[in-house]
Amino acid sequence: METFTEIRVNAPEMLDGPRNFRELGGYPAKDGVIKKGILFRSDGLQSLSGRDRQWMKEQDITCVIDLRSENEAEKKPDALEDGFEYHHIPMSDKMGEKDGKEIYPDSLSELYRLILDRQMEGFARVMRIMLERDGRPQVFHCAVGKDRTGMTAMLILWLCGVPDEVIAADYAVSERNMKPVFDRLRETFEEAHMEVPDVLFGSPAEEMTKTMGYVRERWGSAAGYLRACGLSDAELERLCELFVEKA
Repeated sequence: METFTEIRVNAPEMLDGPRNFRELGGYPAKDGVIKKGILFRSDGLQSLSGRDRQWMKEQDITCVIDLRSENEAEKKPDALEDGFEYHHIPMSDKMGEKDGKEIYPDSLSELYRLILDRQMEGFARVMRIMLERDGRPQVFHCAVGKDRTGMTAMLILWLCGVPDEVIAADYAVSERNMKPVFDRLRETFEEAHMEVPDVLFGSPAEEMTKTMGYVRERWGSAAGYLRACGLSDAELERLCELFVEKA
């Protein structure tokens, strides 16, 4: 089995468009490993090429779960075609506004606490779509594949017994994959004289560790959180059966 440091990056030969498209398979899990070829995470799919779509169909990655807001999805729709199953579950990653100006978080873990608190219904819908797939591949994504996508990946991996340090390492890769995009965004904001904190352009492992600590304090575990979202024990057990290959 590959070590988790070897399967963290987006393979350039895999897709032409998205920069943060990657698999979650191969991670150590409770009593086994996460199955390969089933769970994929990504940044926005608006830049998919014809070759990208063909490759996804060949891998049966035809279920797309879009976590972006209504506005984001309307401005940059996923470049899909017939043969894809598209689910839009809008989740906001905005702190809010004050006096007409967006409020930015002091840390990413602060933002993630809000996402977890506000998006419980959305996370339940994501998990139930995955249950409906019954073991067939799916990809979930947001705009850059870091925040809302990172929360979703964390919940799935933790539920399946992936160690904390592996979950945090998986999350941390987004900063490296998306660096060229983040560099361009910084330039755009500077040209527009907008002050946006650097915290939004990173994915340090410790922020995911802090977020998991918050989940433990409030709900005990990912399973406890998902139960609070409305999932039954039977549904949680089935998710683990679908995603974990027993050793």
